[in-house]
Amino acid sequence: MDYDKTAMPAAYDRGRSHAPDVLEHWLAIIESHIPRADVNHIVDLGCGTGRMTGPLAERYGAEVIGIDPSADMLAQARAKTWPAGVRFEQGSAEDVPLANHCCDLVFLSMVYHHITDKVAAARECRRLCRDNGYVGMRQPSREQIPDYTYLPYFPSVEAIAAVRLPARQAVMETFVEAGFNAVARIAVDHQVAPNWADYVEKLAHRADSFLASIPDAEFTAGLARMREEIPRRRGQGPVPSKIDLFVFQAIA
Repeated sequence: MDYDKTAMPAAYDRGRSHAPDVLEHWLAIIESHIPRADVNHIVDLGCGTGRMTGPLAERYGAEVIGIDPSADMLAQARAKTWPAGVRFEQGSAEDVPLANHCCDLVFLSMVYHHITDKVAAARECRRLCRDNGYVGMRQPSREQIPDYTYLPYFPSVEAIAAVRLPARQAVMETFVEAGFNAVARIAVDHQVAPNWADYVEKLAHRADSFLASIPDAEFTAGLARMREEIPRRRGQGPVPSKIDLFVFQAIA
């Protein structure tokens, strides 16, 4: 998806933001597999509006360079206030405008399924990583499609996701062939929203690339059905999901 041809950059943070406790949950799990002491320089590949860029900088006390192909997403990112040592550059995952072995960690968050040439991107990650450096990736996998909470309301998403989302084994094989050891693959419990009403309002921004790809009439009808369910779902608590975390380490 070319985000610069959509309205998604302006709505992305409203539709895809993480609550502080959700973000802390992820950072703690990431750090448990990628030790803080091993990381001083990070490349946030496919950084978008910087949703993970600043938190990674603060968690690791590291310099972080956010890379994204979308000028509009980067404009949103650059308009924010960041910790010292954070900057942004335009570039694609297959051709990153940075020097060889420039970082200890390449991080990809919810972006791998957007990459056209995944083999080239994995090789770029290895080029960027120092020996024994890491790749960390938050990525929904094809195996998780049946668990998508909104799937009954937007049925066209299933076929789109089946084409776009990678299978877990394919991800593992691509990075191993690029020169990494597989360290971990875990399905992380992720809170999408604290309740159904908030979940529906986040979806209403249509900042999800799958929802942006379905017909407008289907999106409008599905959202209306979800809103009708708000009274019935009061008191049900958070809306859960699972997102895979992959961790790879560059072979020296």
